[in-house]
Amino acid sequence: MTADQPEDSSPGVLNSAAGVEAGAVVQSGSIDVVNIHPYDRRTLLMVLGATVVVMVSVVALVVWSVRSQPDNATTGQAAPQSLSTSTSSAPRPTTASPAPNAPEAARQAPAVHVDSVQYIGVPNVGSSFAFPQALRLTDAQVAELSDLYAGAGDYEERARAMGGVGPGNVAVQIALRGASAETAVITNMRTIATCGAPLTGALLFAPPGGQDDSVQIGFNLDNPSPLPQNYERGVLSGNYFLDHTVSIKKDETHALVVHGITAKKHCKFKLEITVNVGLGVAPVKQTIDDHGKAFEVTAIASQDPSSTTGPAFRDYTEIYAGGVAGPKGDARFGRVNPTTYTGSGS
Repeated sequence: MTADQPEDSSPGVLNSAAGVEAGAVVQSGSIDVVNIHPYDRRTLLMVLGATVVVMVSVVALVVWSVRSQPDNATTGQAAPQSLSTSTSSAPRPTTASPAPNAPEAARQAPAVHVDSVQYIGVPNVGSSFAFPQALRLTDAQVAELSDLYAGAGDYEERARAMGGVGPGNVAVQIALRGASAETAVITNMRTIATCGAPLTGALLFAPPGGQDDSVQIGFNLDNPSPLPQNYERGVLSGNYFLDHTVSIKKDETHALVVHGITAKKHCKFKLEITVNVGLGVAPVKQTIDDHGKAFEVTAIASQDPSSTTGPAFRDYTEIYAGGVAGPKGDARFGRVNPTTYTGSGS
């Protein structure tokens, strides 16, 4: 290196002509221009051309691979799940459900039609009604209830429309009509019930004055698993469907009277019947309710001073007594004092 030469040479200058079309070579402090031989230019062009061909081939191969994959929509396979979805289990093999056979199809249709459902009076129970809250009736409203009770209208319908619940024993009359080509045989009935404390708001107290001698169906709702028992003159016994056959042919009608009974609680309940419609067909279960609502019954105070199962008269917010228990000696309703009332007189 000469004294007048800079210490740092330019870093961008290569001391070779290989791979460069025109470059500079430093020789003993002087710079000469070097030209590339024509054969080297052809070699470079061939390398570049081969590179382009390889790249085009790779792209074509990738495109072909993607297009050759089966389409999810046509093969019926599920699309891959994203990472944000649940990974609880791997895909499971599925099998097609068999077409329903004749017995299974028949099971879907009701075996009997419910033509009508209505509460009916229970002669040995009377026409009392309990409410969840006080009524605060005016004198005119009490007089109207008395007129309805005396036969001028439907007293029980009005009491229920006001929110009243029947006392201790409610009866529901159900009109059934056969809907199956085969004779429908009702083999069982059960209740679907929820129960709580008896209602002690207002009480319309109208105790019974007679008995009913017919044999009907009764459920003791104070029992955790009530059976469909024979109900006769207020007494429950046996199992109604073991003692009676209830069969209904197609388009034939049959009426059942069912009692829900409690001495301790306020219960809401629906009925479920089991119906057989022929050999080889599974029994049909049908639910019966009060036009979409549950039937209701509540324990009320008893005229028997020794009774300890239900509420006492003093537990009520207010009492309107009528019928044979009316405070005026007639059937008309009148207010009585819950703390002193015993079930008769004032």
